[in-house]
Amino acid sequence: MSFVVGDNVMVYIYDGGQWKPVVCGRSCTLNIARETIETSITGTGPWRKYVPAGITWDCSIEGAVYLQKVNTLALPDLTTMLVVGSEILMRFQRTDQTANVYLNEGYALVTAVSDTGAIDSIDSFTIQLKGSGALTSIFTPTPINPNGKMKRLEYTGFAGEYLDRK
Repeated sequence: MSFVVGDNVMVYIYDGGQWKPVVCGRSCTLNIARETIETSITGTGPWRKYVPAGITWDCSIEGAVYLQKVNTLALPDLTTMLVVGSEILMRFQRTDQTANVYLNEGYALVTAVSDTGAIDSIDSFTIQLKGSGALTSIFTPTPINPNGKMKRLEYTGFAGEYLDRK
């Protein structure tokens, strides 16, 4: 294994039957936290005792606003997901320099969208996702169609050929 550089960390969302990257994300963060319940009793002294409880997770994506790139998701798409309240299937994927993959997949809700435009810089966005249920670890790459192209095979027949469909 080798290092994972920031360029090789991607967030994908399953939409329309395929995995689509969130376009122009400059940084993305995945937070996983375990809640605890204190079980200390009188007489245990200054040390506290805890047991594990529920696990929560969330994800944030920051980037530049880019509109209408084929087979990607951008600010308008994610804003619509927030307004509609749809639960989305997302992947947080890391690929190291030797093509090893580690990703987390789970359902989430878009809980916040921020869009900032300033006179002296590019329009930027921040998206917040809140995990809804389990986060699964996967070690195979996400299949995507990055060019937005379909593969079409054609055949042109020669003289005298025909298809007999009986």
